[in-house]
Amino acid sequence: MRTRVILTMRRSGAWIAAILVGALTASSIIAVQPAMAYSPDPSGIVIYNEPGVVTVTIPNPALKSKAKKLHAEPAYVQPMEYVGNNDASHCSHSPPTPSCKFWIQNNTVRRITPPGGTEDEARSGFRSLVDVYQVPGCCYTQSDHYEGYSYSLWYGVDPFYATSIKHRDVWDIDYVAAGFSVGGAPSGSVNHGNGRVSYENTVNDTYAVEHNVEHIYLAVTGGTILQVRQEVHGSFQFGSTFWTTDSYSRVALP
Repeated sequence: MRTRVILTMRRSGAWIAAILVGALTASSIIAVQPAMAYSPDPSGIVIYNEPGVVTVTIPNPALKSKAKKLHAEPAYVQPMEYVGNNDASHCSHSPPTPSCKFWIQNNTVRRITPPGGTEDEARSGFRSLVDVYQVPGCCYTQSDHYEGYSYSLWYGVDPFYATSIKHRDVWDIDYVAAGFSVGGAPSGSVNHGNGRVSYENTVNDTYAVEHNVEHIYLAVTGGTILQVRQEVHGSFQFGSTFWTTDSYSRVALP
């Protein structure tokens, strides 16, 4: 079951997301704040509102199966025409200017041994399609992230669940400009200033937390964007012991 973060869009645009391999077989949903609700299928409920109420997909705790082994982070997406893979070298200020779009993505795997348990993998990863708005002959003024997906996942079976998992998304730009703004950020996000925005939540007694963000943008005025960054951070608690997974990607604009 796919869940969504419904966000306000500053400028129109649409693209078809790549199919994610091995979605969670069954899930329940927790809402960050009260919202409208509907039931898309018998396995769970999606709670959302417009704009900016975040929903978080977690496994159904009643199903102690090994189905989680079938869950996999999205495979790296092959570049399309004028679309780079963690690369923006095809972008140019000079007309005719091809679309400045690229995938920004990464994942991190760490092997850990919980107290009294068995060693296995903790993973965190993310993927977004970035569309950078260009002023021909001048500068890059806006970075739009579409159909973002991120996760933190405990693959082990001993113990089956972590005491808690905290999952944090970060969107970031380097720039030289007079001003900075952000739009479409999930409710509860933190604007750190200087081009950096983050959103996080913590779920108890689970093995996975996933976020889906349909659109968020970072924009500047009176200058240009130099670099687009994205990162995720997972914090896995087992009893009183914590492990972290950190995944980063940065794309320089020519």
